[in-house]
Amino acid sequence: MQNPNNFDLGLNGIRFDIELNDKEFGNGMSPAKVIVPRLGSEVVTGEVITGLDSFLRQVQGMNSTAAKLRYHLQGTAFAESPGNFTIPFDDSGEVDLHFAPAAQE
Repeated sequence: MQNPNNFDLGLNGIRFDIELNDKEFGNGMSPAKVIVPRLGSEVVTGEVITGLDSFLRQVQGMNSTAAKLRYHLQGTAFAESPGNFTIPFDDSGEVDLHFAPAAQE
């Protein structure tokens, strides 16, 4: 999470939905409590729950030549300081699935 504000932001959880390659994949949440520093960022981890049908649909749709995985993540972060309020978020992009081989020594 990034905090563009000029004050620390206390979060006490997130809830989110994720799509992969334009198909619903799953949803998740995290009860993590973090302080995102003013003008800073912090990593928040969470679990994604998916059904077998969504998982198999993703595997079936992939092929060995696919170079990128598109994602769309949207949800809500729950702030507890300053004050209690919710913060919607929405992010999308691509992840490169072709990894460079490890350098040999």
